[in-house]
Amino acid sequence: MVTAGRRPSHPCGGAAATGAGRDAESGPGGAAAPGWRRLGAAVANPALVAVVLALAIGVAIAVLTPPETGADERDHFTRAYQISRGDLLTHRQGTAFGAYLPASFAAEEARLAALAYSSPDRTAFVADLGQAAPHGPAVFVSTGNAASYGPGAYAPYVAALVVGRLMRVSTLGLLYLARLAGVVSYALILGLAVTRIPVHKWMLAGVGLLPSAVNQASTVSADGMTMVLSFLVVADALRLGAGIGRKRPVLVETALAAAVLALAKPPYVLLLATLAVPAWRFRGRLAGAVWAVWAGAAALAVLWGAYQLGHAPSQANPKAWLYVAPHSYAFHGIRTTAQTVYVLTHPWSFLAAVGRTFVSFGSAFPKQLFGMLALYQMPWSLVALAAVGLVVACVAPSPSAPPRRLGRADRVAAAVVALVVALGVFAIAYANWNQYRAPRIDAVNTRYLLPLLPALLVGVLPDQGRPRRRRLAWKGWRPLFVALAVTAGAGAVIGVAHYHYSHPTLAATPTQAAGG
Repeated sequence: MVTAGRRPSHPCGGAAATGAGRDAESGPGGAAAPGWRRLGAAVANPALVAVVLALAIGVAIAVLTPPETGADERDHFTRAYQISRGDLLTHRQGTAFGAYLPASFAAEEARLAALAYSSPDRTAFVADLGQAAPHGPAVFVSTGNAASYGPGAYAPYVAALVVGRLMRVSTLGLLYLARLAGVVSYALILGLAVTRIPVHKWMLAGVGLLPSAVNQASTVSADGMTMVLSFLVVADALRLGAGIGRKRPVLVETALAAAVLALAKPPYVLLLATLAVPAWRFRGRLAGAVWAVWAGAAALAVLWGAYQLGHAPSQANPKAWLYVAPHSYAFHGIRTTAQTVYVLTHPWSFLAAVGRTFVSFGSAFPKQLFGMLALYQMPWSLVALAAVGLVVACVAPSPSAPPRRLGRADRVAAAVVALVVALGVFAIAYANWNQYRAPRIDAVNTRYLLPLLPALLVGVLPDQGRPRRRRLAWKGWRPLFVALAVTAGAGAVIGVAHYHYSHPTLAATPTQAAGG
């Protein structure tokens, strides 16, 4: 019963229903009104949007991308399968590093590669879903640069592969199970990171939904987990710095993410330096715990990094790569130790080489950063759409203002740490697979910078805790971002399918591979 002078509250939490509103809902089409309001509430939730779109776009890319056509996917899938058998360490045969796996697994991988790249029938590989599970005597299989990658990079794939092996699934079936597990893990951790970060939630969702980022999570690689765990570590550090909520669960979560990240791609563990600000600000309560997180992650990263140094193939062999650009400084004339010393003793020369690298990229840098999907490069129209979507996400206000403003120290620390890690990535590329004293750094994949984007953007974007201009508080930014993300994602899926299934073969397609 509604008493006079009082407006009843709407069950969906919207404005109170007036008489006209009740009439509209009671009509033939009125029942849709609450549904539309619920849809509007869902679109206003950045974490939910991130999870749903990452799942939808990721699953589509995972299903439509032919086997072993992801970035270095064959090597990463082989390494993940090796770990799922309980064998974490790499094996050596001559100059090659790899694993001892069932003979039929090796033969099926070679067959799938031939079908995916060279068969005129672009869907011929589908028939291999009915093949027998991997069996036969163990044979040596090279895993290239993935030979000594840590188990953290493959955690979701390994779990899926263990289940698939118990179910006696074929090699191709195992690959698809691993892909789907990667997509689900990426989407859920991305949603958690968006929930955790105290500011710029839409920005983090926007970075995580870039087609180039989702693609890495949709094929078997070491980059999907590296990316999303980097997002989570930064989000947790910023949340701790803002003093929001209970700290112990976030610290435990950060420690687990840091441990897996240390066993994935160790350089990105340096993002844990963003914890320095909350450790100092709340030093009476957090300093000891942060030191423990740092010590654990550093120990894992150093131990596995030391193991990798002696169990990885030499990069000084351009013939080992599918495609090396003419006049490239990569993969020949390498003197790793001397180059490392050169970086440390000639920092300005190294920075100049980094600058020349970006100049040499030119317009290809944003195109690859926002739209490189393994073998498929999105056209400029879709790249621009993805870039505009990220800009809109950066402008869109968070669902609610954070209870505390993010301090300037937090923002500066995030940007500085991101830049330091980026320089570390370039230094590794310079020392490990570029000619001694090369004037620029060749064969650096732009995807290596994707894990650093949220920290860098937090540092340069205005603090959302401050009063903002009315035009920037426009509520339409959020649905606009969702529309752009859906369109760019759909365009990426259509483009991937068209690229892989319209070409007679892909055998002659130049693939720029660089260090996994």
